Amino acid sequence: MVNFKFLRFSMSHNYNHQMNDNDIADQLRLVYRLMRFSRNQKWWWALWLWGLEVSKVNAYMMYRRYHELRGLTPEYSHFEFQEAIGKAWIDPINHWPTRN
Repeated sequence: MVNFKFLRFSMSHNYNHQMNDNDIADQLRLVYRLMRFSRNQKWWWALWLWGLEVSKVNAYMMYRRYHELRGLTPEYSHFEFQEAIGKAWIDPINHWPTRN
């Protein structure tokens, strides 16, 4: 391996190294997309589904960050978190989380 110096714009360096949560949120949103098969829909439907996906990802990231700050292990993985939300929407009586 040869080490050498090269010049580059600081703008591209800052973009690549300061994306942090934005890039992670995009990756998480694209894993379990609701809009995967939505073609020929009204424009507002795609916008509504995008907002729903973003809010679910933000909720998961806040959940994960909360556990990280408290030094706890998260109970749910990303998939399990999405699954729990879906089950709670379908059958809120049996699957809605309660406080103990």
